[in-house]
Amino acid sequence: MTSKVIYFLVVLCAFQYAEVKGLQSRGLADDYLNQLMAQAEELVKLIDSAASQVQDAINSANDQASQIINSTTQNMEQLVQNAKDEINSYVAEAEQAGKDVSGCLAGQFEALDNIVSQAVPDLINCTQAQIANLVYILQDINSLKQQVLAIIKEIPGGLANCSINPVCLFNYFTTTAAKLTLLTASVNDDLVKLATYTAELGAKLAQCATVELAKVTSEIKDIVSNTIACILNTRASS
Repeated sequence: MTSKVIYFLVVLCAFQYAEVKGLQSRGLADDYLNQLMAQAEELVKLIDSAASQVQDAINSANDQASQIINSTTQNMEQLVQNAKDEINSYVAEAEQAGKDVSGCLAGQFEALDNIVSQAVPDLINCTQAQIANLVYILQDINSLKQQVLAIIKEIPGGLANCSINPVCLFNYFTTTAAKLTLLTASVNDDLVKLATYTAELGAKLAQCATVELAKVTSEIKDIVSNTIACILNTRASS
């Protein structure tokens, strides 16, 4: 009889011990859940703030690019008009001298207009290539957010799969926390890139205009020089 009582007490103690350990593990799981969710929610806030900053930078860059494109296009058109005026002044002098310079003019004014028509798309492409760096950052940040949201969705089930196994709970917690930490580092890295690109963007957009304007100026100069040379070398009608 005594042995049966002892056996009963041992079983009862074992059951109580298991119940206590189970409660402790469930409490640990809840603690891990709260910590992970808090870390993830802070990361989502950081991502949303970063995305807003990048979008503002993109909007500002597009405004800058639009102003530069419009201003540079006007400058190009003025260069073309100045070139036409210069050529026309030589034409007037040639006609007064009795020269027929129509052959010198064939297609030249159209060629001048085409220079601007070809240069403007190149200018637009150059500015958009610079702004694309900001767009890539925004795309990366949006991708990071999707990864965080996927982790948030998986956390409750991941902890539940460990049941009351403290080792499993700890391993899942540390692994997930590490993933969130890496994602946080990625967002901060994107913010560093954003600061770098925005600091350089104004100069790079201006460089697009400088390069294109220099090319247009050179092409216009060649057409004007060749046309004037033709006019000057044309003999007066007998």
